[in-house]
Amino acid sequence: QQVNNTGRPIHNTEVLILDAAQQLLPVGVAGEICIGGEGLARGYYRQQALTRERFISHPYRPGEQLYRTGDLGKRTPSGEVLFAGRLDHQVKVRGYRIELGEIESQLRHYPGLEQVVVVARANQAQEKELVAYLTAGQPLAGAELRHYLAGRLPAYMLPSHFVQLAALPLTPNGKLDRKALPAPGEMAHEPQAGYLAPASELEAQLAELWQQVLEKQRVGLLDNFFELGGNSLKLVRLAKRLSETLHREIPVPVLFQYPTIQAFSDYLNGEKNEEEEEAFDRGQLISDMNKFNLDEYEY
Repeated sequence: QQVNNTGRPIHNTEVLILDAAQQLLPVGVAGEICIGGEGLARGYYRQQALTRERFISHPYRPGEQLYRTGDLGKRTPSGEVLFAGRLDHQVKVRGYRIELGEIESQLRHYPGLEQVVVVARANQAQEKELVAYLTAGQPLAGAELRHYLAGRLPAYMLPSHFVQLAALPLTPNGKLDRKALPAPGEMAHEPQAGYLAPASELEAQLAELWQQVLEKQRVGLLDNFFELGGNSLKLVRLAKRLSETLHREIPVPVLFQYPTIQAFSDYLNGEKNEEEEEAFDRGQLISDMNKFNLDEYEY
């Protein structure tokens, strides 16, 4: 995470780094930057609710107030303050606290990408997912963006959806209008190839399960589970539903090995020959499983 040196408070101004309980944090520990001193305003003009939220009682000086900036920062041993992002850009997804700006910073280095913003929003199952909205001069493939990020960020920070827009929505003041960002749909993903419909009863059955778990209206035979927004929790759900439907145990590692309907169908039909099985890199499979943090779920 990048931080910038913001220097020291000006004369008659006080800067405290506080935790969520409004307790002073030690040197080197990040918390909210709060400002006090003689120049502090009384509050927001005619905005009592916002004033109550942002202006708090000074925890160490009765009768005085502090202003909560919403900025994250930490103090150095020399007394300077380092800016470390925004509190409202921190989210918690599947038990992990994530700084959205860190994901955006990595994506900005991708060739051809012009603008990007990452948000956390609830899907139809009311589970939080990371969604990256971006603009570029040419179409960008979600699979390539995810592969690019996978080498730079941990798996839990990889967006489930990549939505390319003609332009990011703005408010009348020219700021990003996060509320106007569209919900991710089929346009958010780039399948490995064109849509290939199920050709057998088994493939149709598998496609139905894939669609239910991924909450998609259509999943083709060549569409990769993870490139359609699949994560470790959804993978466990899919393995359970497949086991119940097919009346046979489907281990989670098998789905890592065969993440498309066509590949998994071939596996069920026994079309993978011994040479292919021997060529499979089981060490890589274990590495991939660790990246998706399967141990955090009960199944």
